[in-house]
Amino acid sequence: MTDQIEQTHYNQLSDKLEQAVMHLIALIPSDSSIQVVARFDDQVVQQATQIAQSIDQFFTRLLYLAAEQRTYRGSQHSYLEISVALTALKRQQEIRPLNDLSLRQSELALELWQQDRLQHQNSDGITDFFIQRHRSHYQQLMHALMQGEQAKPA
Repeated sequence: MTDQIEQTHYNQLSDKLEQAVMHLIALIPSDSSIQVVARFDDQVVQQATQIAQSIDQFFTRLLYLAAEQRTYRGSQHSYLEISVALTALKRQQEIRPLNDLSLRQSELALELWQQDRLQHQNSDGITDFFIQRHRSHYQQLMHALMQGEQAKPA
């Protein structure tokens, strides 16, 4: 049953990731003189890079633990720290004009993180399958967010 729930969650995550990548493609500026996206912000790239590293470290640390040691209580502090960082990134994206697509990517990352936290809390465990899939998806999502930012005009 847990694998079926994880597969459903994985499919939802894949759909959302695909949407984020499509938004990234829409961010690529054309030769027209009309600016429809926010300007490049190096601070956003640095912040996203740090969050991506924190998420990767979180999942890698879990992989090093035996399955019975992967309790929610043992991960609670890390969930909180990453949630705060994702919320800060989202808020930073909210105040930038012409930044709807990057804001949506930030919201997506935060929503997925909150869903994963609740799933871990409810099951009080986390499988290798879940860790590997979600680690990969967060890497792709954060990479898309950083690439989208770097595609913006200076």
